[in-house]
Amino acid sequence: MIRMMFTVLAGALAVAVGTWPEASAQEVARGDGLRIGMLGSGSAVDGASAIERAYSQALGMPVTVFAAPDFPTLIEAQVRSDIDYAIYTAGAYAVAWKLCGCIDPLVAPSARDGANGAKAVLIRRKGATAPDAPDMAAGPRGAVGVLAIADKRGGANNKPLETATASEAERSFVAGETQELLGWVLDRPIGGPDLSSGTLGRLAAAGVDAQQFEIVWTSETLRFGPHAVRNDLPDDLKARLRDFLVNLKLTEPDLYEYLETERQGGFVRVSPDDYAPAVALVEAILKQ
Repeated sequence: MIRMMFTVLAGALAVAVGTWPEASAQEVARGDGLRIGMLGSGSAVDGASAIERAYSQALGMPVTVFAAPDFPTLIEAQVRSDIDYAIYTAGAYAVAWKLCGCIDPLVAPSARDGANGAKAVLIRRKGATAPDAPDMAAGPRGAVGVLAIADKRGGANNKPLETATASEAERSFVAGETQELLGWVLDRPIGGPDLSSGTLGRLAAAGVDAQQFEIVWTSETLRFGPHAVRNDLPDDLKARLRDFLVNLKLTEPDLYEYLETERQGGFVRVSPDDYAPAVALVEAILKQ
């Protein structure tokens, strides 16, 4: 069931998700203390010993890191209660939540400039018409917002031109082969979308004049992926975990690097409501 969902969702929430290699689900022996699941190379997680030691000291209990080869394995382990805590992308969290409703997000990373997620944007070339060509280049099926947009459009010529990668979709738009491009920009709680980031930033780097196109649709914010725990953990343990993680960037920057290599603004508190757009997008994709 989990791998079938990921087959359907291949490429979903591409800003936050990345790729999911196939691997057999691993059995996880349930031990004492807190078990943390992370993506790893083979059976190893970089910095596992340091992570276990720091969490154990902060929580006053044994902590073990479990290396998962892919997100389906990680989700399966948490749904079965083989692990208590997992580090997800927004899409992986949404799938896990849909499967069991048994997890709560505690914190999520932020960028140095305060960005806390991304918005899908539909970019349209001003004044261009190409009735015999697809209207939109959309990257792989399921990429950020593709299906939400596709559902609202009708007619043979309105079908998205699905490409293997987002870069190919951008090249198609730059070359004038499509009138529209579905992409993304980073979003900040203060200041709003960064229109120099993501797809718009790459179009500018490719020499496309911003006056040649307009943004005609913007999605809700899709938050960066959370650290999520099973909701049957004691409330005081969840509170201690959240406080530990929120302060981690200042107190143990080297450990933060092991947990989050890309977004260096520190962890911020999140709630299930922050991931409602991601869950809604997963639900829309699964209906296709």
